[in-house]
Amino acid sequence: MLIMVRLIDNFKDLTTQAAGVYLFLIAFVFLQLPPVDRLCAGETVLFEEPFEDTDWAARGWYDGPDMKITSGEHIPGSGSSCEWHWRNTGDVVPESRGARVLFTPVESVSLSFYIKHSADWEWTKVNWHPHEFLFMTTEDGQFTGPAYTHLTLYVEVVNGKPRLAIQDGANIDQSRIGENLVGVTERRAVAGGNGDSDGYGGGYYKNGDEFWNGKEWDTGEIYFSDEPGPYYKGDWHHIKASFKLNSVVDGIGVCDGVLQYWYDGRLLMDYRDVLYRTGRHPGMKINQFLMLPYFGPGVPHEQSIWIDDLKIAEEELPASTPGGCDFNNDGALNILDAIDLLLKARADPVDPSLDRDGDGAYSPDDAIALLVDIIHGDCLDAVLEKYKF
Repeated sequence: MLIMVRLIDNFKDLTTQAAGVYLFLIAFVFLQLPPVDRLCAGETVLFEEPFEDTDWAARGWYDGPDMKITSGEHIPGSGSSCEWHWRNTGDVVPESRGARVLFTPVESVSLSFYIKHSADWEWTKVNWHPHEFLFMTTEDGQFTGPAYTHLTLYVEVVNGKPRLAIQDGANIDQSRIGENLVGVTERRAVAGGNGDSDGYGGGYYKNGDEFWNGKEWDTGEIYFSDEPGPYYKGDWHHIKASFKLNSVVDGIGVCDGVLQYWYDGRLLMDYRDVLYRTGRHPGMKINQFLMLPYFGPGVPHEQSIWIDDLKIAEEELPASTPGGCDFNNDGALNILDAIDLLLKARADPVDPSLDRDGDGAYSPDDAIALLVDIIHGDCLDAVLEKYKF
């Protein structure tokens, strides 16, 4: 392959026919490559749940695990899935009530799973709930309620829109509620109540004698639709959410935390300037996962959600977003993107986005580098279905 690449030093030497032959050879080699392992580079698995049996405690579930599995719905290659079944109108929690898992404390965590909704699934029609998946940290106990903590991370879908959210009500300076304490003290909340720490807002509300808070990030568009198609809620979809806690430097929280959400291998949310913790909690780490489905307003009728192939991992997130790989903007990653890169390089050889290998020059090496990025899952705009993690 390297000999073939070096035969042509740059795109201006390529005729249209030569470019076609060259990319055909690249395509041939590319298609002969074996699929990459499901384990992403830089990833350490912390917990896996295939939902194949109900021996929950043996795999680390605690706090009353009472999940239900069914062989009636599951992804290809699986024998069963977890079913969240709300049987009666008005039910808040399903028959499969969920549980918690403790894992090695980490500063960067990812959650991946497959999800499917029943065809008659209806949302809350308000801007909250259902709660689905949560993470908590070492700053709270293993049985602490998740809504009022030093940090809770949420992964859920609200009215068909993917959502990531945080709460840290236990950090609120209740005596200075509504004051902007950013830059004044590190003894403050980041999700609302004591100012906007990272520019993403946040709110607070009274609950009994104290104020609680919350901050969320949404896609803005519906990805779990009532209508059949690529976003149909009644099909299986692969979800991955990642969180990386921000740095604390010289006792001050730095806005460099990461928050990401993938849908069927396509990156929908990517924020790299989030504040999760202040200098008050420099040793905070993520160490607890909760699967606790909760439909606050009560379901409008009997309905279900199925979950399969759940995995929690520590992941080395890149310091910056790799360049997009979908060069032809067709929503998929494959050999056609390498062909499009070559064509664009011939038309506009000074476009810096074409320098895939970072050598400061534009050559066929960049097409190879693009294919390598696709194979290794280093494209944050999407991931080729065949190599999806």
